[in-house]
Amino acid sequence: MAPSNKFVKSLPLGKIPDRKDFITFKGKDAERKALWQMVVEQSKVLGDEFFEAVQSEKIAQMVTPAKKQAKQMMRDHV
Repeated sequence: MAPSNKFVKSLPLGKIPDRKDFITFKGKDAERKALWQMVVEQSKVLGDEFFEAVQSEKIAQMVTPAKKQAKQMMRDHV
């Protein structure tokens, strides 16, 4: 499972934080940490929605098969 492109684009900087952020924010640790904390908070909401979907058994209606997701991602990048 992976978050949707829409979710990722809604994150600060439009991406999931990674190790490259240490270079991008060199000397700006407080800014990097604040951005990462915002991602953590948004991810908690995503996790809560996932938990609710599983508990309510609506998960099958909400997920996109990987093959279909891959095709959609390819279309989004063209």
